[in-house]
Parts: sequence; C-alpha cells; structure tokens
Amino acid sequence: MSYGCGTHTLTSGNHIRIPPRVEYIMAVGVDAGTVKDNEVITIHQRDLQEQGFLGNVINTVKDGRVLVNVINISDEEKMIRPVSLSKIKYMKFIERSQSCI
Repeated sequence: MSYGCGTHTLTSGNHIRIPPRVEYIMAVGVDAGTVKDNEVITIHQRDLQEQGFLGNVINTVKDGRVLVNVINISDEEKMIRPVSLSKIKYMKFIERSQSCI
C-alpha cells in the first residue's frame, strides 16, 4: 500500500516537505503492543509546529499504520518530521449503540 503523492517528498533527513496551504495524508506508525490492526482510534487536533497541524481523525489501523491529516496553513513550505502513534495523544474508538424511542 502506498501513501502520499509525488509532490510531497521525503527528504534525506527523514522530513516530509508539505507545500503551502495543503492538507496531506500521512501514515503514522503504530508501536508494537499498543494498538492492533483493525482497531479504530480517534486522534484530536494538535500543533506539530507553527502553522502546521495534525487534524482530527477517526481511522482504522492497517498494516501497523494509521492515516492522519497534516495541514499546512502557512504561505511557506513546511518540513514535517514523521511521527509515531506513541508521540500523539489518541483514544481507542468505542461505538455506542443508538436506540430509538
């Protein structure tokens, strides 16, 4: 499974180049023993750096990774260092049943 696209490249210093005013989908590695494949997690928005954010996400872990939104709201290219799930605050998603009255 491939992630990302050609305009957002991984640099030799293991940073991801994100152009100005772009939302980028990035795969985040899951540390062994934390969350299993096919489990659903929620991640709440947080700052990665000035004018660079991780957006709200509800997603399923697949192949030891979860896809997240990285948003660059600035007028300049940003260099984002890849992160692992252990560096991000997340919760396991618990679906609640809806009952009609």
